[in-house]
Amino acid sequence: MKKQPEITEATRRDFIHAFCSCYQETPIEKITVKDLAQRAGYSRVTFYNYFRDVYHLRSEIEDEFIERIARKIRANIETGVVFDRFLYAFDKLFSENELYSQALLNNPHNPQFWTRLKDRIIPIALETFGISPDNQKAGYAFEFYIPGVISMIASWLKNGRDLPMEELAGIIQGILQQGLLSQLFSSN
Repeated sequence: MKKQPEITEATRRDFIHAFCSCYQETPIEKITVKDLAQRAGYSRVTFYNYFRDVYHLRSEIEDEFIERIARKIRANIETGVVFDRFLYAFDKLFSENELYSQALLNNPHNPQFWTRLKDRIIPIALETFGISPDNQKAGYAFEFYIPGVISMIASWLKNGRDLPMEELAGIIQGILQQGLLSQLFSSN
């Protein structure tokens, strides 16, 4: 007997939701399948129908979130929206996936996620801007810039979007175009 796709996806999402809720407060080493199953309202057996263990679940969540971000970046750059609507698109993505965003971007228990995200974004940026992956200068520039933007967005989300989107976008754009010192000593 085949499961209905909608039910299967809903069950999977329930486990993801339970994991993200736990993961914001608890290191992965202390999250048990039993805890997740109870939070999600299913049995441990049901959990194992979807995931091998909590690490596999985290990996799937990260992969899915990274791919969403990668698609959004590629779409924005390919349509010529390099910056204007870039942050708005990400704000929407993070808002629609608030639980993922908080669990992954602002989680002190998961520093490797940022590295995975950066490692996925940099090749997309190089490719979309037509820059060779062998361009060492561009590689270093993106190694500096991409984690900074991710960090700013993560801090902004963590702080409850305490600046208007336009102001955050202006800071990021100013750093990109005029450098950090111009933003530190601007009269805004």
